Amino acid sequence: MGLRLPDKPTTPAQWQVIAWAGIVLFVVVGSVGLYFSFHAPPEKVQLAQQLRSYSLTSYGLAVAVYAIKRIVAFFM
Repeated sequence: MGLRLPDKPTTPAQWQVIAWAGIVLFVVVGSVGLYFSFHAPPEKVQLAQQLRSYSLTSYGLAVAVYAIKRIVAFFM
């Protein structure tokens, strides 16, 4: 059993929902990561810095998805 292709093409409204869901997901993941990186115990400094880096990358991805959404909306 493989994945079926959708019967109808994705509408612009559905793409808006997908984009906003991605933005919210990246922001939530980044926020949770930053929270845990700042509340890490002192002996886990290296791990906390790595988690902070991933969290900031997640924020960057949220900004990138928002920018792409705005650019596509501008040209449509």
